[in-house]
Amino acid sequence: MTTTFERGGKVLLTETDFGDADFYQPHFVKTRKYDLLVAEIGADLPWGVRIYNLKNGNVQYLDTLDIYPGDDYTYDSTDVVDIIQFTDLGERVKISFTGPHYWLDEKGIGHDIAKDAYYYELTADSIVKVEGNKTEK
Repeated sequence: MTTTFERGGKVLLTETDFGDADFYQPHFVKTRKYDLLVAEIGADLPWGVRIYNLKNGNVQYLDTLDIYPGDDYTYDSTDVVDIIQFTDLGERVKISFTGPHYWLDEKGIGHDIAKDAYYYELTADSIVKVEGNKTEK
């Protein structure tokens, strides 16, 4: 499957490398410093977003955030973009969550995560996970 992202009739990105996904839906987020393409990816249910920075006519891949909205037991899933929030902090963008979500470990076992357990911070050309007093890339 190949997906083409367009805005204003101009092709921004043609993506073919996303495994066994059935959908890859674009959403745009603009802050004072960043113009972001947030592409939700999934099959029957969404399983995350890929984030790109659109700057100076170029598309720069930043990271994939593995986020399964809802909880592991009900499978009442909204879209990832319904629980993700982008806060403009000038030079930085805080990426946080407004609802619960979960992640799957290497055995495919789901682990529920509280909406405020961690957040991501976009700075310059990278996204860093901030959890408590420590950070991990």
